Amino acid sequence: MANSLEIQIADAVVNAINAATWSETFRAERIYGDIDAPLEELDRLRVDVVMPEAWDAHELDDQSDDSCIAVFEVAIRKKLSMAMQSQVDGGGLREELDRLYTLAIDMARMFMTDTFDSLTAHCIDTQLLQAYDREMLAAMGQFTAVIQLTFDVRRAL
Repeated sequence: MANSLEIQIADAVVNAINAATWSETFRAERIYGDIDAPLEELDRLRVDVVMPEAWDAHELDDQSDDSCIAVFEVAIRKKLSMAMQSQVDGGGLREELDRLYTLAIDMARMFMTDTFDSLTAHCIDTQLLQAYDREMLAAMGQFTAVIQLTFDVRRAL
């Protein structure tokens, strides 16, 4: 059985991320998990493509096609070591946060130009929902950035 178009889209996003050259080392993965949960692993950069929970505006285009708007999130997360966290906002911590912040911006910019036209879906909107989460950084010592990708998904019935 072939994967759904939504899984194909998520895999295409993962492949695009992993094929690009970034300033940080990581391997993107497709997940169904909660990106607001604290990370257990220290000092490992995670880039996750999160499957959509729901679809907007699902409708029949005609008797042979349907369409919907599916929203995917790309989460960039890293739990910082206690030594790094204790530096408050100076030195190594600022440099680490600068690198992660820049990665989030660079990744969002990459998706602004990739419409994934090889699929029967088109990326119609890219938003950097948060370049970082202040509360997660302060409370859990975890950097979290979220990019939202909106796809117009069309498929034959």
